[in-house]
Amino acid sequence: MPRKGFTLVELLVVIAIIGVLIALLLPAVQQAREAARRMQCTNNLKQVMLATHNFESTYGHIVPGTQRGDGTGTPDLAAHWGWGAFLLPFIEQSAMYDQLDLNNLQDPTNHLRSAIGDATKLAVIQTPIDGYRCPSSTMPILNEGCDEDGANIRALLASTGGSDVPAASSSYVGNSGHRNLPRWDRTYGTGTMVPVGEYSYTPRKPLRFADVVDGLSNTFFFGERAWALRANDGSQVIAGAATWAGARSLYEQAADATANQVHTGSLSSARARINEAPGGSYDYSRRSFSSQHPGGANFALGDGSVRFVPETIEHTVQTWPATEGQCTFDYLLHRADGQAVELP
Repeated sequence: MPRKGFTLVELLVVIAIIGVLIALLLPAVQQAREAARRMQCTNNLKQVMLATHNFESTYGHIVPGTQRGDGTGTPDLAAHWGWGAFLLPFIEQSAMYDQLDLNNLQDPTNHLRSAIGDATKLAVIQTPIDGYRCPSSTMPILNEGCDEDGANIRALLASTGGSDVPAASSSYVGNSGHRNLPRWDRTYGTGTMVPVGEYSYTPRKPLRFADVVDGLSNTFFFGERAWALRANDGSQVIAGAATWAGARSLYEQAADATANQVHTGSLSSARARINEAPGGSYDYSRRSFSSQHPGGANFALGDGSVRFVPETIEHTVQTWPATEGQCTFDYLLHRADGQAVELP
């Protein structure tokens, strides 16, 4: 009797069918995984916003975007503690907070630059925190960088000698306002995460929820920043993530005039559109809100909700100096412009 079995043609057909099924299923699996990662990112931002509410209930004001205490020196030479450090006790990281000694900010030597000279504090500053990291991000543990477009993209901490020291990466930045870049020397603090201390905006006091006149449900508090951005040619360009511990300084997180270094930090503004492709000698996209989720980025609003905002949201390229309320993205980043925009 002839033996039963598959012919070569039948085997090839079966293999082809399996290949087609894999090709059909693989994108679905990848989409499911990305959906799970995006959900975790959403939960991270919810927890950050919940911590912000608990901070406000405890201290009577919103967590500062950055703070350097009452020391001396010029703002571009000092490093400033960021909101991520101040929220540590409210995200179950009290031990890290205690090691950084952030209750003693009135000490003029207690700034981020001095902390990196302390081995214990530096170890904390270089410790990644899962709640501050988007699982979709490809960022390394430390926010080190590479040369790109003539700019040295590194972490934000400069030692006394001027050399850079990498800090732990983060995926989230606070809202400094609708205008160009977060700065110490101009009244650009229209957002919710404003700097306080000697070199902060006027008035030099933290904000309260009551200061968010447009409504907590209509105002961004936090958003994402990606480690890598998609260039116009489709390639991935290192942009540098955020750092939860803080920034070298507010304006200098954008560029160091003496060292031509592009830095990333704790805050962002509406200067560039979401996920804007990098390019140019003074690349605002590197300091923008961005993510490695396709099509947009997650944002936490003051009421505790988190929304995925498409990169196609209305955005007007700002001139210098920026003017009030130019587009929907501006309105959502301004706490009191009278434009209470509701996301669909």
